[in-house]
Amino acid sequence: RSGPEGEPALRRRRAASAIALSTIPLLALAIYGAMGSPHLPQAPRAARMDGGQLDVGAAVAKIEAHLAQNPGDGRGWEVLAPVYLRAGRFGDAARAYQSALDILGESPARLTDLGEAVTAEAGGIVDARARAAFERALALDPANAKARYYLAVATGQDGDNAKAMDMLQKLLADAPADASWRGAVEQRLAALSMSEGASAITSLPQGEQALAIRGMVEGLAARLDADGSDAAGWARLVRSYVVLGEEEKAREALAKARSQLAADPASLDMLAALARQLSLETDATGAPQ
Repeated sequence: RSGPEGEPALRRRRAASAIALSTIPLLALAIYGAMGSPHLPQAPRAARMDGGQLDVGAAVAKIEAHLAQNPGDGRGWEVLAPVYLRAGRFGDAARAYQSALDILGESPARLTDLGEAVTAEAGGIVDARARAAFERALALDPANAKARYYLAVATGQDGDNAKAMDMLQKLLADAPADASWRGAVEQRLAALSMSEGASAITSLPQGEQALAIRGMVEGLAARLDADGSDAAGWARLVRSYVVLGEEEKAREALAKARSQLAADPASLDMLAALARQLSLETDATGAPQ
């Protein structure tokens, strides 16, 4: 695609990728580049781990050159694909995952990785090709968390929020307490719940809508008081108070969020950006910055 990407598309992509279980395999890339293929000469110094640093571009270029000459090296495609994915080269990632799958055969991990790359290429939409990959992965491994998550996303995108929420709740019930992706699933579940609530509110008589909205905001505030670890929830609460014209409550919620998330630099950066966007930051005189 050309041109800047719209914010809705960015939100869909972030949401769909939130449970991604893969990371850039830098060490795997370095090892593969140095010795992983019998057909590949030893990687140049720039492509090796040197003083704790890795020239990823050099390693990628070396493996790409190797694969151009040896397209049947499934392991090479499997090493390269997640690097493409994390670099935002979603089409290249999907093609690399498909090559690995064709050469090395089906596995739940390869199928879900392919589905994730196809979803990212589609801007966060789980299309028919991605859905087929996730369904096949789930047939091979009914407990596969990534496949279950993305199929729930697809169900919500089809308009069946209630079923999507049920799928996510079951995924959480089956998840280990220390699963790194629990927070992402909980945020998706909360977003679907808010969406369902908003749909219900619009069906109410106009005179009752304000009371229902107020109830939802108070419920969100109570939930965050009990568990303040949900950065996305704090952002929704701050925005809600601003929409209701209650800027003082918005500032109070912002202060609470910063206190609760003090150990999370990424969330603090998000809250700072939100405060600037909503003109909630003040200078020494109390005037908006």
